[in-house]
Amino acid sequence: KILLKPGDPLPTDRTQIDAIIAAMRTAIGAMRGDLLKMHNLLVRLDGTGLGAIALSRQVAATRPTAPDDAARLAALKTALDKSITSARALAVQGRVEIGAYVEYLTGQETSLGKLEDQLKGARPLAGK
Repeated sequence: KILLKPGDPLPTDRTQIDAIIAAMRTAIGAMRGDLLKMHNLLVRLDGTGLGAIALSRQVAATRPTAPDDAARLAALKTALDKSITSARALAVQGRVEIGAYVEYLTGQETSLGKLEDQLKGARPLAGK
């Protein structure tokens, strides 16, 4: 939304630019909140994964008592192990995506801070 190019004069009324910068800061804050929510989901996924690992071990240690129990327990353990593997892969990919998001937001905040610094130190053109 800010269409100034190097060398362009600053508008005499910076109200619009200040409002845009404030909106950008608000948007970045909302994105940071989204990052926190995604991180919390990964933490819960880790906890659920630990519970699934414990359950898988419990199933593996269970002694079959009926003729079909061994096959059912093996199928349950296989399903649990697949879920655990999928959850781990999801957590790894989620962390990669969150890391990229953090880097992106950090770059946006840095750029916005530099823009604000430039605007604060800017002087109107001579004769204007």
